[in-house]
Amino acid sequence: MTISRPLEAPQLPAQVKQVLDDFLQAARESFGKELLSVVLYGSAAEGKLRATSDVNLVLVLASFEPGKADPLRAPLRLASISIPREIEIIELKQQLLNQILRLRASYVSRSLREEQLDLVIAHAVGPLRSSAAALLELQGTAAASSQQALERIGSDLALANWPQTLASLSVIQESHLAAPGEGPLLFFQVLDLACRMHSQAEALSGEVPRESL
Repeated sequence: MTISRPLEAPQLPAQVKQVLDDFLQAARESFGKELLSVVLYGSAAEGKLRATSDVNLVLVLASFEPGKADPLRAPLRLASISIPREIEIIELKQQLLNQILRLRASYVSRSLREEQLDLVIAHAVGPLRSSAAALLELQGTAAASSQQALERIGSDLALANWPQTLASLSVIQESHLAAPGEGPLLFFQVLDLACRMHSQAEALSGEVPRESL
């Protein structure tokens, strides 16, 4: 019979380890003997944790009782929001870069048919709103909603015809269709906005862009 033994604990950044230890202690106190084991998996378990990686954890329980789970909600929320500012900036830059690359690739592959380009624009609005909200929060001027964040970002950047662009984006997000001939112009306005937001995110970390997007 082969006895399974726990693997050696992976090397984790000090701050990640502290948050993880605090959460596990809270889990032990909450579930007691019902907590059979804890499984760490993914990049953290492999010792390949990066600045933008999530920490994946599974709690194996003998039974689930809401009364015992309730006290764990606050520690879990704390673990979720205890993200260093520099990591938040890295994540935002990566999200915006991914959006830019997806937009460029989609234009090459789908712009021959205007209705397909309209769909690309419609699907880009939500992620851009989320990125705008994250950007303003990191700048210390959080907006009440992601829509307001997007409105403010465009105004702060003094984008040409920004009120009209906002109105067109609202229409295309609801109907997935732009006015005939409007799609290509609107697409490049969205792409320009994403690039400018990425530059602002880079400025937060004090990095000098190596090349223009």
